[in-house]
Amino acid sequence: MSTILVRGEKQSEQDIVQFWNTSELIWTAVTTSSEAILCKADLKVDISENNITFYRAYVRRSWFYKREYNGTFRHFYQNLSTPYDSVRIQSRNGRNKAREVLHYQSKTTHVPWSGP
Repeated sequence: MSTILVRGEKQSEQDIVQFWNTSELIWTAVTTSSEAILCKADLKVDISENNITFYRAYVRRSWFYKREYNGTFRHFYQNLSTPYDSVRIQSRNGRNKAREVLHYQSKTTHVPWSGP
């Protein structure tokens, strides 16, 4: 597993719950995931302090997929005094699992890391 620092800055307090708490689609065009996905769109269904349910749609090898995921927010860097900075997700059928860590966010950009 590897992580990145944005512009050489120390990991700041990124709040992944706040990031996900939107009614808008969340588009990701570039990712560190090993899957051959050109882009993906996530739509939140339900969110709480610790959990999220969302739909993820993406195109892979000319096929369109839409799956429902459940996620649990976590502290990737083990600093319990900061907001959650990652989410452990799993598709409803249990076949697709991932961890996504929010490394940087602004009003227009976010930098996630995806891994097993």
